[in-house]
Amino acid sequence: MEVSTILAGGAVVILTLRALGDMMARRRVADDIRAVREEITAIKYPPAPDNYLCHETARRIQEHAGASQCRFLLAAFSRALTAEGYRLTRNAGEQEIIHTEKLKALAERMAEEKNNAQPYAEHHPDGQITEPFYAAGPIGQIVWLINASAADGWYISTAAEKSASLQI
Repeated sequence: MEVSTILAGGAVVILTLRALGDMMARRRVADDIRAVREEITAIKYPPAPDNYLCHETARRIQEHAGASQCRFLLAAFSRALTAEGYRLTRNAGEQEIIHTEKLKALAERMAEEKNNAQPYAEHHPDGQITEPFYAAGPIGQIVWLINASAADGWYISTAAEKSASLQI
């Protein structure tokens, strides 16, 4: 047999095996998707109310929107902390006190991020803000987030880890 014939036959075998492998991988992905769909449909959700304007629908939507807004605030807060040289930790012993100048810098970063994310958000020119978090102002909001995070076991620490080794 000629070398080129052997190489061509080997290439055909390799391509066939690769095609079979790809087909099997696609089948596994399809099976995974099907299993997830079945799992999702097996979850028993409470029946949706027929009236969009009912109390139950409003409560569910507000709960979802509130959680989404809170996740946005936590992400912005976390990024602001990182940018200012801090990190979040679960170790209460590493907790740092953030001084006023750093609080102002964090508040400015948070305000900038909120403005970038919601450039056309409605502002309250008459100063009537009903929620205490927003009424606290930018620095008050940072303090609110720091205290609420600490209450949940998340503490603010400096990003640079303190070395326990001796400096010679």
